[in-house]
Amino acid sequence: MNYFLLGIKGSGMSALASILYDLDNHVTGSDVEDFFFTENQLNEKDIKVTNFDIKHINQKIHVLILGNAFSDEHPQVLEAKKLKIKVMRYFDFLNDFAKDKRSIAISGTNGKTTTTSLITQMLGEDKINYLIGDGQGSGKLNNDNFVFEACEYKNIFWNYKPDISIITNVEMDHPDFFKNENDVLNSFQKYIDYAKLVIINIDDRLSNKLKHKNIISVSLLDSKADLYINITSKDKAGFTFELFWESNKLGYYTLPFFGDHMIYNSLSAIAVGLILDEKINYIINNLKQFSGAKRRFEILTLNQEKEIYLIDDFAHHPTSIDLIIDAIRQKFPTNQFKLTVIFQPHTFSRTIEFIDEFAQSLSKADHLYLSEIYGSIREKNNKINIEILKEKIILNGYNNLIDDINDLDHIKDNHVICLLGAGNIDTLYKEDLINLFMEGK
Repeated sequence: MNYFLLGIKGSGMSALASILYDLDNHVTGSDVEDFFFTENQLNEKDIKVTNFDIKHINQKIHVLILGNAFSDEHPQVLEAKKLKIKVMRYFDFLNDFAKDKRSIAISGTNGKTTTTSLITQMLGEDKINYLIGDGQGSGKLNNDNFVFEACEYKNIFWNYKPDISIITNVEMDHPDFFKNENDVLNSFQKYIDYAKLVIINIDDRLSNKLKHKNIISVSLLDSKADLYINITSKDKAGFTFELFWESNKLGYYTLPFFGDHMIYNSLSAIAVGLILDEKINYIINNLKQFSGAKRRFEILTLNQEKEIYLIDDFAHHPTSIDLIIDAIRQKFPTNQFKLTVIFQPHTFSRTIEFIDEFAQSLSKADHLYLSEIYGSIREKNNKINIEILKEKIILNGYNNLIDDINDLDHIKDNHVICLLGAGNIDTLYKEDLINLFMEGK
């Protein structure tokens, strides 16, 4: 088959392009000229990316897959319809693709990409096709399983009917679309109505309100859960725990992860493995090899002698910022390391909605620099700017704001620098920080 993906640099679209390529299809696509990290995998597979000129649409194409950010009135879509080429939305195509496999869909306000990556690592690429929100995707013809992210924004995940649905957590987010947390909860409830089996973190306040006839519960707090984990220790090497499945003790294990969010993400992955009848030692040993997803707690050693480290993370919601800072404090204890956070708020609507929560979460850093808000093309705003967030943080009693990103003289040794945000913060500052602090530079 010959596929053309409109908006091919999007994280989901680029991952889908890779899957289709791996399954011996011819794949091309179009997008803007700006560089996105997703291009790396496209380039590795020699998947050609063109501009939006209609000349790239021809009758050799069997299916045009349309990214969620693009209109049905896009010139390339209209040209495809004129040539009687089949046009499908990304989510419709993905739903059809998943029907032929045992589908495992990951949803939640936070943790989708990491949990999808963990399940991929846990089962192994020879057993599962995967589509990950960091742009990674892979497919093999004989794989019976397919794991993918199912995003709640604009109720896109209503289009999916997975065999197994994982709900990592449910919180108010995307305030440009959802009215309140009840609106979000109702959206998740309608989504899981289509699933055959649902794995739910029952420690999460809103997730615990979801109803389904076939729920597998995971918990860090409730020993009656189907999969219960009792943490015996947390330190800079990870966490050690005893694990219970359907009230039966499986044993004591250790995983090299940090933060409670990684405990819950791991629980969801373990639950999938047990449901698929994998042996627990196989599950744990594979999870131990997990090296992380792109921009999810990525650690780079800048200077080993001075112990200066850089952590790059996608966190852009106050809850996820709390969890990442707690995870940093676990691996790099407060009594040994100082923490400087460089944060770029993502969308004006989210910044307005959670300004008080952002101020509280970010105040946990020893030093803080705020980059300009990364606005979305789908929103217009004149109600918020970065100075208003700064004022809110100062009113909270915080007095370690950095006014100039070039003024980092306080970073000398035993220090963690953390880039946080879902925009382009990594491309803005990462290379400069490496040049400034990397040993030998």
